[in-house]
Amino acid sequence: MSLETVHKKLGHEGRIIGILEIDCEGCKYVAVLDALEAVAQGQIAINQIQVKIHSYRVDFKTIHSLFKAADHAGMRTFHKESDHWAC
Repeated sequence: MSLETVHKKLGHEGRIIGILEIDCEGCKYVAVLDALEAVAQGQIAINQIQVKIHSYRVDFKTIHSLFKAADHAGMRTFHKESDHWAC
């Protein structure tokens, strides 16, 4: 289901999501882009999105598209850290 569908099914229309964590193996890039597009379109209000980005499994162009989509949605990176366990 899309984030928008889940949002509606839970009866959260018109409410702000404080923190949305996206952690789905193999689908996080699509899920993050969909969430950011929904924010950019004004369909859903989200204050923060938390996501772990694995640069060793994805090309730079895909990662760059996430940051472009975040910028388009008016969101900014405010924290990042290295995950030495996953390296």
